[in-house]
Amino acid sequence: MHSDTGPRPFVVLRGSWDLAQKTGWVGVIVAAMLLSVPIGWVLLAVVVSLLFLIDLLIMAGVASARRREAERQAADERRKKEEAEKQKREEKEAYEKALRERPPPPTQEELAEAARQRYERKLRSIEAAGFDAIELKAAKTKARQEYLRELDGIL
Repeated sequence: MHSDTGPRPFVVLRGSWDLAQKTGWVGVIVAAMLLSVPIGWVLLAVVVSLLFLIDLLIMAGVASARRREAERQAADERRKKEEAEKQKREEKEAYEKALRERPPPPTQEELAEAARQRYERKLRSIEAAGFDAIELKAAKTKARQEYLRELDGIL
């Protein structure tokens, strides 16, 4: 209840009616007038509502910052993925280029000639080794068998 010495809620609220219409608090003030609620309670409700709105604005700002951070991270991941794909393409192109520029494999004639040269080098080293007649014949026979086996694999 109200005391006779203080202002009545209707008188205080009447002075703030224009502000209430502009801010949308008309319903709260009308309800307070109808219920004869002390102005302190009405102001408390207004302050709590404003705090709630401020909290909503802060949460919206935090959500916006989180969204921007997520977008930045997604952009970083896309950039890294593109760089990895580019590096993979470059490596593939370098490999294909190396394959194209690689000399052709030696022909059978070239392989046979290289085998013959190795056989002759081996014979020279056997003769220079100073073996007796039996060892010399065994070493030459073995070298010839290796040479023929190598030729068989080539041809």
